[in-house]
Amino acid sequence: MTIFDFSTVFGEFSRPFQHIPYSESYRDYTNGGQWVKGAELPPVNMEGVILPLGNDDLQFDTAGTYTIQDRKLFLQEPETLEEEAVVEVDGLRYRVTGDKPYGHYAGFNVYFLKRTDIGGETS
Repeated sequence: MTIFDFSTVFGEFSRPFQHIPYSESYRDYTNGGQWVKGAELPPVNMEGVILPLGNDDLQFDTAGTYTIQDRKLFLQEPETLEEEAVVEVDGLRYRVTGDKPYGHYAGFNVYFLKRTDIGGETS
């Protein structure tokens, strides 16, 4: 049970985005131990509140330095994302670089999104 109810905020401001999952990377020992990067899997449609970063967020944080191209994603539980997950918003890709869990008292988590190129590498 959460202490604060933000369902009306999510109902009004949520917008669609896609989580781009990747298969597991592995070492192919049949080819001399060559590293095989995970392949992109079909996207998963999700919804959340996506905002630009504020001035406080643009400073150094535990996940690194952010720019005005980066975003903040508010995602209602039970939906979650792992660190390094790739999401696509309006045709632009972002990598999850960190989170702030507010789940036990507010029912959502905040994820910091770093702008990336098409392959998911940080730009």
